[in-house]
Amino acid sequence: MDYDFAQATASPPAIVATVPVVGGFKPVAANTPEARTAVETALKLIRTVGEMETTDLSNPKTISVERQIVAGTNYRVTVQVGPAGDRHQIRVDYFKDLKGAVQLKQVYFDNEAIMGT
Repeated sequence: MDYDFAQATASPPAIVATVPVVGGFKPVAANTPEARTAVETALKLIRTVGEMETTDLSNPKTISVERQIVAGTNYRVTVQVGPAGDRHQIRVDYFKDLKGAVQLKQVYFDNEAIMGT
């Protein structure tokens, strides 16, 4: 019987977690009032960033909305905006406290951070 040294020293297969991490970001179901409000809030917050004041936010298409429950809620909203042929992807991270006040945390434009804390 031959000994297969390569197989004996190979790394075991990676285990991929399919359960969300407790306390981590979780998806918000599309077409729910919470998702729509999160996208509307994100689009309003984009206008507060100097570099984004002239960005065409027409035809917004929601890519994803995620939330993380903390002492309030962290939201991570990704949308595509702009006219056909000139679409851009924007990700907005913001925090909504228990009283409803909103604080912008980070903005990514085509996967490049343009604002963040």
